[in-house]
Amino acid sequence: MKILVTGANGFLGFNLLKELLHNGFEVYALARSPIDFFHPKLNVVLCDLININSTLKGVAIDVIFHTASTINFDETPRSISILTRDNIIATSILADFANNNGVSKFIHSSSCSVYDDNFNKNNFISEEQTLRPKNSYAVSKLSSEWILANRLIGSVEELIILRYSSIYGLGQKPNSILPIFIDKASKNIDLNLFGAGNRVQDYVHINSVVEANLRCLDVILPFHTILNIGSGQKITNLKLAEEIIDIWKSSSNINILNNKEIESYFTCDLIKAKELICYEPLSLSEGLTLYKNGSK
Repeated sequence: MKILVTGANGFLGFNLLKELLHNGFEVYALARSPIDFFHPKLNVVLCDLININSTLKGVAIDVIFHTASTINFDETPRSISILTRDNIIATSILADFANNNGVSKFIHSSSCSVYDDNFNKNNFISEEQTLRPKNSYAVSKLSSEWILANRLIGSVEELIILRYSSIYGLGQKPNSILPIFIDKASKNIDLNLFGAGNRVQDYVHINSVVEANLRCLDVILPFHTILNIGSGQKITNLKLAEEIIDIWKSSSNINILNNKEIESYFTCDLIKAKELICYEPLSLSEGLTLYKNGSK
């Protein structure tokens, strides 16, 4: 089986391609820059996704894992233009490639940011939740989903959309709350919480996301199956800080800078993923322990 992984130098793409190779698959890794990894079944394809049809012309691919994506929350015209090119136009071109090269399964990495989060805070977000992307990044992810559903029907047998919550793990970009807290806790620096610490997020470890992708290879699903991939845990910022301090054995204190509650509650309903692909994510403590140990 020949598998194409786009965004192969990204956080998810790189971890995914290593597991695919470990499981014996032949992998074509599409990236804009060289990949610092060698394997006899790894074929590195250095090109922009926009040029895939000419670069991989005539190469028969069985499965595509489309992990390539630009993540940008800047609402300037230039940033929106980049999101449109990298997330929407590039996905459309990849759909043409899939139609012309015998692809039977297309597994697309999307985001739970496409959902309307204006709902009862005690509820979980299911795949049937109303869609209401609140920024241009989320719009680009939802648009790419719709393009694939429209362009691949009748040609590719399986289109699977995986909507991720907040992915974390060793090697992630350092500019979000979880790696910031870890960096401070490892140095015994106090952790500052803005608001009452009650903001809820769903943090899912990279290993669980990779496992979800691999499980999609082992099953046959209807065309345009959408699955939430998260932890299913309601984790407040305060709980996150406490878990990190405990696992890192840190002497950091937690400072509540004000008691104003930030209204943001986001936790994935995983019933569908558990039923269709037997998905079982790591808990926060398990994931943080892996993060600390730097290994699987």
